[in-house]
Amino acid sequence: GSGLGAATFTWIENVLIGADEIFGACRNLLETPKLHFTAFDLNSPSALINLRGTYTDCTKLTMTDMNTKHKIDVAGARVHCMGMFNGCISLTGPTDDPTYQNTIRWLADSLVNNASMMFRGCKEMVNTDCSYIVLAEYANQPVNVSMMFYECAKFKGNGVGNMFEESFARDRSTRFQTYNMAAHCVAFDSRFGSAIKLYGDCSKMFYNCYAFIGEGIAHWVMAEVTASSGMFNGCRSLKPSESLMPSWKMPLVLKANGMFSGCTLYDGVGTQYIF
Repeated sequence: GSGLGAATFTWIENVLIGADEIFGACRNLLETPKLHFTAFDLNSPSALINLRGTYTDCTKLTMTDMNTKHKIDVAGARVHCMGMFNGCISLTGPTDDPTYQNTIRWLADSLVNNASMMFRGCKEMVNTDCSYIVLAEYANQPVNVSMMFYECAKFKGNGVGNMFEESFARDRSTRFQTYNMAAHCVAFDSRFGSAIKLYGDCSKMFYNCYAFIGEGIAHWVMAEVTASSGMFNGCRSLKPSESLMPSWKMPLVLKANGMFSGCTLYDGVGTQYIF
């Protein structure tokens, strides 16, 4: 329930802190208790906080109190957020104010190396702003955002383009794994604007994103992509203002089944570069 106290974790060199699934399946949890992590050195390779599944399946948890920058204090650390809010079906802002923006402010000043399934199944999430999330590789592993917003049917993608842009601007060698990232996000229409590098299996990245226009995808770098099946399948609004550039060449791809299937507005300009 509400009214829980705070927990403080102090980092020791070469020791990874884990708070994974600390509130997993607490179905009566109404708010996020304060989690405070101290004494982190961002330049240390061991400065990693594991928040995997911290609030998974907390079905009554909302995000009305997540705007506070240090509600979860992870400043100065790398953070593993896989499945952090997975299955939090009530995660949303105040229902009486449709303009309310839930900002992920508590991730400011930290680096996220894994955000896969972070909001998977948060079907009521609408105006969450992801601009404060900065993605960064850890131990030379690509950033994993697979299924990050899977089945977030009302999510419009606020700040997702900025999340990628700011992350890539910080380190232009950063690679992103995006399998099923926004699949079934029927309202998703974030704009992208930089030559981000996708990596590995990018299948179904925007599967059934009916509203997705594809603005800003033209300059993406696809040389290390290995699969792209259904990447834009069902994106019936797909109509980027720029033609796909030569950077879309995907020499490693063996499977691209249905990549643009159902993209009824897309004219295919630039697809000659893909294969």
